[in-house]
Amino acid sequence: MRARAVMIGTAVALVLAACRPDTVRVAFAPTQGARYRYDVHVRAVTRSTLADGAPRDSVDDFVLHAEHRVVAVGHNDTELEVKLDIPGVGERTFTALFDRGAQLRRIESIEGVPATALGELGLSEILPGAAGAPPQQELAPGDRWSIDSPAAVLGGGGSRLKGSGRLVALGVVRGRAVATVESRYRLPVRRTTSSGRAVIELDGFQTTVVRTVRSLKDGAVESAKAVTNARYRVTLRPPLGSSGAPVTGRLAVEVRSTTARLR
Repeated sequence: MRARAVMIGTAVALVLAACRPDTVRVAFAPTQGARYRYDVHVRAVTRSTLADGAPRDSVDDFVLHAEHRVVAVGHNDTELEVKLDIPGVGERTFTALFDRGAQLRRIESIEGVPATALGELGLSEILPGAAGAPPQQELAPGDRWSIDSPAAVLGGGGSRLKGSGRLVALGVVRGRAVATVESRYRLPVRRTTSSGRAVIELDGFQTTVVRTVRSLKDGAVESAKAVTNARYRVTLRPPLGSSGAPVTGRLAVEVRSTTARLR
């Protein structure tokens, strides 16, 4: 009887193992010199209020063109040159360093890409899928992980991205085997910019939900959809030497973006 129970238990274990969904490892492993081109459709809605004034609303729709070129591939990381064609601003170039898990480690150079030029753009628009990358282990659909990483974004300062990620599904897109990953994270923001001679201070946070489709061959982004909501306390300080008092207010921003890889 005991031997029979052991045989039954073994058979059940084998059946359960056979029914497990496929597992994958989502890694960023492009070849040196590879190029990826994207169109990013962005819609930004803002509402600002200063002092006791009436709220001011604005809506901005535009398409951002991006080209990523793999400059160097190391044992543990990959360096990309990113060119952005920003409407009303022109082309800007910077470099970014990714680890093998497709997680952004840091932006190496942002010369020529001032925060004022990028406006409301964030990490999910300029580098889709760069935050909340999957851990380097075999994953099955439904598996989850925690996100806790330095904020390698413009204006992020020394804060950290915190949230969670999930492998949503596996599939095929345009003949490429892909994995769909969803990340949800929150980022505290403290940023100082200027407008004319005045200084503008932002203090608040932003939350982002992004669903990214990645190629399993090299980890490249095939498509992404992101929604970022931000709430800031605004302090408008007069120019240095002026006797005027600071003006405070509120700023609410919602940015929706859709990224598509071009053939």
